[in-house]
Amino acid sequence: MLKRFSILAVSSYIALLSALAPALFLPEVARAEDEVKKCEPEPTDMTITYGDRITCGLHGGGDSDIFRLEGTAGDRIIFGLSASISKQVEVIDPSGNTLDKRGGKGVRYELTLKETGTYTFIVTPNTSTGSYLIEVSCVIGSCLSSQN
Repeated sequence: MLKRFSILAVSSYIALLSALAPALFLPEVARAEDEVKKCEPEPTDMTITYGDRITCGLHGGGDSDIFRLEGTAGDRIIFGLSASISKQVEVIDPSGNTLDKRGGKGVRYELTLKETGTYTFIVTPNTSTGSYLIEVSCVIGSCLSSQN
């Protein structure tokens, strides 16, 4: 009987900790209650800022969504995209050079910005249409003061 009680007590304790862990250990910006914005209507071409979480959709037929971020040289940032279907993301620096282009259901860029100016992220469908979520955050640099 004591052994059964101990197992029940431990499993209850683990369940309680699992429920409380996000509120206790995750930073404010990572909590689930953060606001998720909807992207601008088509054609989507919008300015994003650090701390943004935006849901958007691609509708085929040459549709693409453009997100622009003001960055400062030396800042280290993360741009992430998650989707249930495969998307293509292209990153363009302020001088117009393509830094990278890759696809998948989850795309994550960790970039140390080489120039100050506007960085452009272009999202296009690989084969299918559907919705996705982007998240933008600052890891190191002057951008920390402007993160939501």
